[in-house]
Amino acid sequence: MKFSLFDPHRMDYRRNGLNRMHLGIWLLLAALPFPVGAQDTDPSVLFDAEQPPRIHVYLPADSLAWLYHPDNLDNERELEASVRIEVDGQVVERDRIGFRLRGNTSRRAPKKSFKISFNSFEKGASLFGLEKLNLNGEHNDPSLIRSALAWDLAARFGLPASRTRHVLLYVNDAFHGVYLLVEHIDENFVADRFGNSAGNLYKCVYPADLAYKGPDAAAYSEPVYGRPPYELNGAVRDTTYRDLIRFIRFLHDASDGEFVEEIRDRLDVDGYLRAMAFETLIGHWDNYWFNQNNYYLYHDPLSGRFHYIPYDLDNTFGIWWDGANGERNVDWAERDVYNWGSRSGRRILTERMLRIPEFRNRYSFYLQYFIDIAFSPQHLNAALSRLSESIAPHVAQDPYYAAQGY
Repeated sequence: MKFSLFDPHRMDYRRNGLNRMHLGIWLLLAALPFPVGAQDTDPSVLFDAEQPPRIHVYLPADSLAWLYHPDNLDNERELEASVRIEVDGQVVERDRIGFRLRGNTSRRAPKKSFKISFNSFEKGASLFGLEKLNLNGEHNDPSLIRSALAWDLAARFGLPASRTRHVLLYVNDAFHGVYLLVEHIDENFVADRFGNSAGNLYKCVYPADLAYKGPDAAAYSEPVYGRPPYELNGAVRDTTYRDLIRFIRFLHDASDGEFVEEIRDRLDVDGYLRAMAFETLIGHWDNYWFNQNNYYLYHDPLSGRFHYIPYDLDNTFGIWWDGANGERNVDWAERDVYNWGSRSGRRILTERMLRIPEFRNRYSFYLQYFIDIAFSPQHLNAALSRLSESIAPHVAQDPYYAAQGY
């Protein structure tokens, strides 16, 4: 079973706008201050803003030079700064915020990505109900909208999805371009999506393949390539990793009968199958199934189950790094959806899911349902028009966009 996913041509404002996209089988693939009260504690003020919010960051020139120095690109040090946010004609300001680079490969791109932390120097501080803001430069994407479109679709599929909004970023009054504001995944995020934040939240990055490495927490938390594959985030409850280790061991040791009988008590199975179908359809190869990367696991102590949370949806809708995970010349539009992931290493969770006819059939159902309903041309064209029209007047002024010849 194969699905033609998306046009391999780039989405490009200069050459073909955002209307020249083949869908394959329906798939493209004097401002007033805020009053004290609900407005500056409500995230929807930012994410549902009518016009792109303007975010002004101010920090000393020597601090900015340090941030951009080649020797410091991998440094996680937060520099003290201040921020001014203009949203739909209103203004809010905060001093003593943390400001640093974020991301992985984007740190070496001309257009950097940034993280703003309101609580780094003032414990418990937040703005719009958010402790942190992720400002992504979308350096891989000439359209600047792939990630936003993916998150929009994820939310419509009922997945635990970060909210997004394109913003205009200024640093020391210099325009840095159109950025995508992506909601940070933390204890506030999981409380909103799952009704509580009492459990452990693991950020899972390469090489988080869910391989069993024994009972010692250090085997899962020690850095690999500078980062722990399974990093406790948010309000950490239990640093022993017992819940994660127990889950991983079950994936490897359970018989097929035990797996079918018990997996629903250990994992939100339906949520994971929906996420599998979604990530396959948008071509999100930089995920668990293909690249053992970019997902969160939240252990809900009330239900005892883990929830899979997709993350970092920029390498989607045709963006591909040839040679990633040892594969070359991959055509994601033609890849078998039942053999879609890694060909060079085990992904035990997906492998076991597809081995059980009931779960394989449910995955197939979600693939077809999403194509028929959520990925219809009518829905996609409306979403693309909304996103592109919002930022089109500002793209020509983006200094990095022009410099890259788009």
